[in-house]
Amino acid sequence: MRKYLKSIVIALIILILSLIPTNQINDTQLINVPHADKIVHFCMYAFLAFILYYESYCIKKYHTIFLITATSMVVSYGFIIELLQKFATQYRSFELADAFVNTLGAIAGSLFFHFILRKLLIRQTTL
Repeated sequence: MRKYLKSIVIALIILILSLIPTNQINDTQLINVPHADKIVHFCMYAFLAFILYYESYCIKKYHTIFLITATSMVVSYGFIIELLQKFATQYRSFELADAFVNTLGAIAGSLFFHFILRKLLIRQTTL
């Protein structure tokens, strides 16, 4: 579990940010971009998937099958958080669009690591 400490911390941060009351987040003063919340969702789940793959790569447990498994885990985590927003809080709600964007972020983060960064890291170790 210590080997995945960064992934666990990021997952906990996402959980906390997803379950705090929205009135504690003043997003209109931070970013005045249409659909900024969807961009944030995409980035959070892309980053979580990326770090999960990076940590797996560092401990030499990275296999292509892990790509599918871990992506599924991150997607499921995002969906569970959306359900928690609906059923565990009275101030948040389930949004299918958020679940979709979370999924896209998880896929993008994993593909970025798999196709780009992993190849760069392999190239560096062979030099």
